Amino acid sequence: MKARYQFLPALLLAAGSVVSGFMATALPAWAGSGADAIIAACLARTEDDKGDRRSCIGIVADACLGSGDMSTSAQVGCYDGELKAWDVRLNTYYKKVLADLPAKSARQLRESERSWIETRKTTCAFYDVFYEGGTMARPMAADCYNRMTAERVLFLKSFADGVGDR
Repeated sequence: MKARYQFLPALLLAAGSVVSGFMATALPAWAGSGADAIIAACLARTEDDKGDRRSCIGIVADACLGSGDMSTSAQVGCYDGELKAWDVRLNTYYKKVLADLPAKSARQLRESERSWIETRKTTCAFYDVFYEGGTMARPMAADCYNRMTAERVLFLKSFADGVGDR
């Protein structure tokens, strides 16, 4: 078990997310239920030990995917469970940064966000073209959305954490 997953069992138990007898079809629900708590703990740990926040990207999906053989739909569910948690953080940090900026800077952030949304959409859609609509396209696109969203969260978090220090 990788070091970054050592706290996972205790955290899941504390969050009330441990369910015995997982079946592959149940994994996507599990991935989403405790995802925010797992990501929050990982981010806090990386701040405490000056670690790389990017190590938290995929922490929920990777654990979910490592639970065993699963269908394409279940794999997508693993990524989507984590994506939902990152998306909540994305909206929180975006609103915080936006609220603390002067009008000109706020306009630029809104333009940047619109551009990023379009870039994420077209980048992740490329997997469907590359894999010619095959079964690999959906999980790869889901991973793409998850990773790009998480990276955007970390980008916005850096401004949210220091926006008052300008």
